[in-house]
Amino acid sequence: MSQAYKRQKLNNDDTVDPADLRRRRAAFLSSLSRDVSPPLSKRQATEVANAETVQYPVANRSSPSQVNNGPEKNDNVKLVSSPFKLTTIRDLAASDNIDTVSLHDILGNPLVKEAWIFNFCFDIDWTMQHFDPDVRHLVDVKIIHGSWRREDTNGIAIDEACARWPNVNAAKAYLPDQFGTHHSKMFVLFCHDETAEVIIHTANMLAKDWTNMTQAVWRSGPLPHQQGGADEDAQAPIGSGSRFKQDLLAYLKAYNKPCKDLTNKLSAYSFANVRAALVASVPSKIKMQTGTANSSEQLWGWPQLRAVLRNANKGRDKDGPRPHLVAQVSSIATLNKGWLDNLVEATGTGLSTPSLSIIYPTGTNVASSLDGYASGGSIHTKAQSAAHLKQIANLRPHLCQWSDSKKGRFRSGRGQAAPHIKTYIQYSAKPTQENLSLGNLKIDWALLTSANLSTQAWGSLPRGGKEESHVHIQSYEIGVLVWPELFGADVDATCQEEKHTRMVPVFGKDLPDAPAQRADEGPETIVGLRMPYDLPLTAYGPNELPWSMHSSYSEPDVLGRTWPPVGCKPMSTSLPPVRFTGHQALTSRLVLSTLLGRPIHISGIRPKSPTNPGLQPHEISFLRLLEAVTNGSHIEISYTGTILLVDGRNERGLAYFLLPICLLAPFSKAKFNIVFTGEGVITSSVDKYGDISVDAVRTAVLPLYQKFGIERDIELRIVQLLFGHQVRLPKTLHLLTPGRVKRVRGVAYATGVSGSNNARSIEAARGVLNRFVTDIYVFSDMGSAALVAAPTKDEPGRKRKVGLGFGLSLVAESSNGCLFSADAESPSEGGEPAEEIGRRAAYRLLESVARGGCVAVEAAPTVLTLMAMGSEDVGRVQMGKEVVASENVVQLARDLSAFGAAGWGFRPAAGADEKA
Repeated sequence: MSQAYKRQKLNNDDTVDPADLRRRRAAFLSSLSRDVSPPLSKRQATEVANAETVQYPVANRSSPSQVNNGPEKNDNVKLVSSPFKLTTIRDLAASDNIDTVSLHDILGNPLVKEAWIFNFCFDIDWTMQHFDPDVRHLVDVKIIHGSWRREDTNGIAIDEACARWPNVNAAKAYLPDQFGTHHSKMFVLFCHDETAEVIIHTANMLAKDWTNMTQAVWRSGPLPHQQGGADEDAQAPIGSGSRFKQDLLAYLKAYNKPCKDLTNKLSAYSFANVRAALVASVPSKIKMQTGTANSSEQLWGWPQLRAVLRNANKGRDKDGPRPHLVAQVSSIATLNKGWLDNLVEATGTGLSTPSLSIIYPTGTNVASSLDGYASGGSIHTKAQSAAHLKQIANLRPHLCQWSDSKKGRFRSGRGQAAPHIKTYIQYSAKPTQENLSLGNLKIDWALLTSANLSTQAWGSLPRGGKEESHVHIQSYEIGVLVWPELFGADVDATCQEEKHTRMVPVFGKDLPDAPAQRADEGPETIVGLRMPYDLPLTAYGPNELPWSMHSSYSEPDVLGRTWPPVGCKPMSTSLPPVRFTGHQALTSRLVLSTLLGRPIHISGIRPKSPTNPGLQPHEISFLRLLEAVTNGSHIEISYTGTILLVDGRNERGLAYFLLPICLLAPFSKAKFNIVFTGEGVITSSVDKYGDISVDAVRTAVLPLYQKFGIERDIELRIVQLLFGHQVRLPKTLHLLTPGRVKRVRGVAYATGVSGSNNARSIEAARGVLNRFVTDIYVFSDMGSAALVAAPTKDEPGRKRKVGLGFGLSLVAESSNGCLFSADAESPSEGGEPAEEIGRRAAYRLLESVARGGCVAVEAAPTVLTLMAMGSEDVGRVQMGKEVVASENVVQLARDLSAFGAAGWGFRPAAGADEKA
């Protein structure tokens, strides 16, 4: 019986504004994750030019997810929160995630109506999950990427995802140079409350980048509509909101047609409250004679950085201590002689050239990170050739580690999270324990950007003669540069007149501490800059080298793995075969050999069997099938000392062949079209060998492939299996919450026997399961038995029926998409009532669910194999103890180790029962 709800009586005279309802809903949703005290400060409703009231958010440190909108101040000191925010690290404690930002914080606003996403790598399906679920299919999403090559897997994945999401459209950025990339990382959001926001950050749109890697974000804050359509000041000073808007629109215009609509829309919004300078790159050639701050030609790359810093350095003390530049990057390309010196000189415009440190992780830094060596897939430099090693030797005086265990250092809380962030920060002096402890270390300027150390990102050295020299830039990059004077209370049109403003490093939070003692020099503004790394820096040891994903590391990482992972080792015909003894796990070992490219040698196959030594008929059939669907396989079978007789009968269920073939199919470029016919095709389960039914493969195993991003052209019928698409590594799996069983589905089948057996087995199964779940539907499938020739001497035309019997296949689905299956079939000799078959299937299903975890024991080898063959990120799945201890899973772990493939570690599941 349906439940009646009271309906509130509405006054017909009142009108409800839909926009107002959306705003109220957004405020309510926001309040659910906000502490009760202190209350959230109200946002200014109108645009205000006074920098004091529009400073970057100051987070309430009692709640990592809460953000306020103004600086803290007392009579003499105003404290301003960091303009750069670190992203949340999944596997760190809440105390290390104070004042951090998650992707859901950025995209999860239910008022978002249009989102432009600029990036290098994308996982569209994963990205869309971070929009509010009520508007996820309504938000107009525009993807800007640079994967223009037809064979580019990133571009193929984007196109496939756009086909699945009608509200997502993609456009390619034009890259005139084959070595250029679209490396910019930016969101532009438009909301129903008539505001816009620009977010510039450092992370790819991939799960691994937003979970356990150090990243950072700059947010413009809500941008209101421009009042009265006023024009922006074409000569606005660098650092002002008007100049930021001018440079951003120029950057978007460089895309031409793909961003024309965005450029027009964004030009209608006011950036008056923004205090930052845009530093970006687009594919271009910059004439050097125009390299001045107010040049009529738009500057990009290091010429633009030089122009911005000429303005930021005005009024600085030229006779003070030598400044120190720290370039912290996740990639170091091959650099031409003199290029790095030129970049450093560009940052020292108007002042003495700073000394230099470069933070780039060592192999030990990567191995000790949360995801171990898997984090290194996003961190790039080369250390193989003599030229590479020579460059490292030249850089060694500047190289510093990402993390160190020394005591007494100022900790950022990000030493365990491998870096993908890129920052360039100039300090007033080289950071030391002394000047940090005394609070004397100041920051002259700070840049958060997508640009690493490369000529493609920043531009080449000037080429050509003195009269016509130019700088060649090949890639798209974008970043934000800030300096302390931008945040003073008395900033005027020059952005430089606040005399008592300083920027200081802060650790573990965004807001700087007020000084315990200070001279009475009038009001002071202190701006915090959240540090992504520890200070003071730790130089490389004499034998330490930068991490290189192209090198080999035999020392196990924190997860017990070595590098390179599966799939990265070069193929070689000289590799020795992996040797096994016995017939156990034959199909699994053959599949692993095929996927990993390692030869295997199997001996001692039933040597002591008096009646059936060597390979059995079903095993030979699988070898023939494997040879038919693979390219270049060579199979040798030794018959020495035995006589192998093969008859056509088969005792194994069809799942014996289907499960390993399904594992091979996603890695095949050609489409699989496999037809199983004949007397030996057994589609039911076979208890004798533990084979599950074809229905269980279809309903409980194949759907798991979708969790790895393998879902195109999967079709399984009783007579046909189809696979085939562009080969990509399976996505990283994170399946940690089983959920509650919400429904049960199944198929009852009867072949050549009375259809009443189906009804009786279904009724018996319902009698067991209805106590636990009411949403049960079982389909009844009846068919006639096949007639096959069975001639005898007396009856040469004799035929007989095959495949007689009945059975039941059940699958339970949880609220989180976890699947559990069970089968039961009538014995070949008959004599067992249908009610017993139904009850047996139901009890087996309950046992499968009761084992705990997210994966049933029948599907565990498939899931674990796909995880081992997946991308470099660390996958996680919760399994019951009985599943982990099952014979098939233990044997798979041993075989993966023998092949040198990725292994796995175990730890108790947080919050799970004792079975998980």
